[in-house]
Amino acid sequence: MVYRQIAQGDDAQLSSLSTGSVGIDGANLISKGDVLPIATWGTRNNKSLSTTSTTFTAAGDLMRFVGNWDDLTPDNSDIVVAMSCQVFAGSGETADFRLYNQTDGESVTEATGVDGDTWLPWSTYSPTTTSSETVYVFEARTNPGSTSSSFYKPNVHLGVQL
Repeated sequence: MVYRQIAQGDDAQLSSLSTGSVGIDGANLISKGDVLPIATWGTRNNKSLSTTSTTFTAAGDLMRFVGNWDDLTPDNSDIVVAMSCQVFAGSGETADFRLYNQTDGESVTEATGVDGDTWLPWSTYSPTTTSSETVYVFEARTNPGSTSSSFYKPNVHLGVQL
């Protein structure tokens, strides 16, 4: 992931760029294969979800966003999505969570059998619906559902794979 910033006063003017890497004074800033983050969504109002449901339960009050994919992402680019969440699986439970595209009925990214701080790595995603509003929500479940599992601080990261 790239989080470097050009110093104030530096000049950079490009009309087009086609290269394997970009650097300033020998420092490699970004290379082919790196991810350039373009957006992040997180928890709404510091809420959490505790559930005993064995089927995925939408938690739109925890994390929900609506957007037009074509407005969110650059043209002709490889879009990748990553996700993180703190999970506390109940005693004897396995916990799963995912980012779900409610409009198209698609799982964007998903973790299964997790407990503790979980990071889902960058993965390519292209929704079926791209030119109109699409609804994305956090969903979670636990199995066998005897004791509650809790989910805190889900975050979704959208990026461009170079």
